[in-house]
Amino acid sequence: MNTKESENKAIDKKYLVALSFSGEKRDYVRLVADELCNTIDNTKIFYDEYHQSILARIGTDEYLQKIYRDDSAFLVVFISPTYKDKVWCGIEGRAIRERIHTENGQGIIPVRFGNAVTDWFSTSLDTYIDGDNKTPAETASIILERIKIDTGLPFTTITKFSPKKNKYQMWLFFVAVLLFATILYILLKIQNTTNPSPTHTDTPLTPSIETKVDTTPKKVTNKPGNMVIPGLPQAQNSKNIITGGVYFNGNPVAETKVSILGKGQGITNEDGYFSIEIPSPIKELTTLSVTISHPDYKTEPNPAIVYNKSGLQLYFLQKNITNEKDSID
Repeated sequence: MNTKESENKAIDKKYLVALSFSGEKRDYVRLVADELCNTIDNTKIFYDEYHQSILARIGTDEYLQKIYRDDSAFLVVFISPTYKDKVWCGIEGRAIRERIHTENGQGIIPVRFGNAVTDWFSTSLDTYIDGDNKTPAETASIILERIKIDTGLPFTTITKFSPKKNKYQMWLFFVAVLLFATILYILLKIQNTTNPSPTHTDTPLTPSIETKVDTTPKKVTNKPGNMVIPGLPQAQNSKNIITGGVYFNGNPVAETKVSILGKGQGITNEDGYFSIEIPSPIKELTTLSVTISHPDYKTEPNPAIVYNKSGLQLYFLQKNITNEKDSID
């Protein structure tokens, strides 16, 4: 049988390799199986702990014989001193004897412990892996090398993950996802802190304690009734809300009526501040038509104005002389 035919035969089998052993060697065999799983998909390895569901059945003896005789490309037999006395090993031994008879023992890999013997294994004519002087990892490496030599099957064809590694890989995956989500949350938190979303309130806004109000009147001239305000687009948010304050000689003026663009109106609170929402959208706002009026002050259709972080600062330039005379009388 050439290499290509051996490769095809190995792939066609249900299991690439099956393990036969007695119970006292389970710890050793388990480690060998786990090492094999680093290279071979565990579904292609018949080791009883990997396939407990299919072994819960009636007629297990015949089922096992079929696996060891017909369904496995390679059969690794861990021959220990008690192997020949075990019932299940005896059942598996029938399949081994048939393979020796029909296939001349091709695909059978003995691993011997101590001076163990069986009726089908000759210590003088058959060679084996010395399990007493090989670690499970070394034994697994020899088994894989034998499979590669006999079949020419590249390990990349059968490589997947062992159950043990799958568990670790799943944990690493979840840890990576959790770490990513945590970093994303922190970045969004920082962004929201740096650029808070604009809010709207019907209550006139007052400046924060840290805000310094420039109370020096500054006249801005333009067409009558309009003022050019550098940086004004920053004074409005997505809801077209304009905030600011009204002053006279540096003092806030309460109860002042403020009209912007003839579309939005408001009244200053006791601190002289106002918050006015313009009902229709304003694109690229660069000028305002502002009017402020108060019974005690001269109406200003074009008041002095200053723009800073607090918003608009509007100023009455003179008091209403008539009201002053009335208050004196």
